[in-house]
Amino acid sequence: MSKTKEERINDLVTTLSRIRQSSPEDYPPKLLQYKNMRDGGDGGPWREGAQSSIRNLHYKDFLDEDFQTLLELLDETPIMSPEDRAEHFAHERGLWRRIKKTLGS
Repeated sequence: MSKTKEERINDLVTTLSRIRQSSPEDYPPKLLQYKNMRDGGDGGPWREGAQSSIRNLHYKDFLDEDFQTLLELLDETPIMSPEDRAEHFAHERGLWRRIKKTLGS
């Protein structure tokens, strides 16, 4: 049985917290990838020279807002109020998102 998105986010928090403690030099670049995806990016190539992005390969079903949640759980960004979230991630809500999901975009 596959994990829920919430479980996957919690697994990421655990993994990134371990990296932060055991390999502090590797943590900032990883963090930048997730901040990039929170801001609508693809996180960069999944490995050097790859054509597929991290987001396309591992997080295709994640919204930008999901990465905000991840960063909040890591205490790497301020927690947004529900109103701020609604405004900041409006592009992922409502009719347009349902149309894009239906079209497979």
